[in-house]
Amino acid sequence: MNLALRSVVTKLEDDLRPNSSPVGFTSGHYFLPGIYVRSLTAAAGSKLVGKIHKKDHIMMILKGRIQVISERLVDEFAAGAIVECKAGDKRAAYFVEDTVWVTIHPSNETDLGKLEEELIAKDFEELE
Repeated sequence: MNLALRSVVTKLEDDLRPNSSPVGFTSGHYFLPGIYVRSLTAAAGSKLVGKIHKKDHIMMILKGRIQVISERLVDEFAAGAIVECKAGDKRAAYFVEDTVWVTIHPSNETDLGKLEEELIAKDFEELE
């Protein structure tokens, strides 16, 4: 865990919050027994700070290219990338190209509100 990188992600979130009306994003939700898949389509030039994940999961870039920072990594991912993400991850992303980003989570839940409670921490203290 790199607290300096966590601080960068939190600062980015604070900077984006005044302009938080999501423009250029569409999402989809898919369910199989034991699996929840979320897709996000983002326009080039978009910026996003995600939420804190409670469980390990997988992210894949199906199309495009993004730059990602979290307390665990600073990297760029292009179409075809498959990345293991750990519980506690909170990522900021800059979409270099029009991108399709997919995350795969372990869950039997299909209600989006209950999924949020199950998969997302309100803050880092909740994880400790």
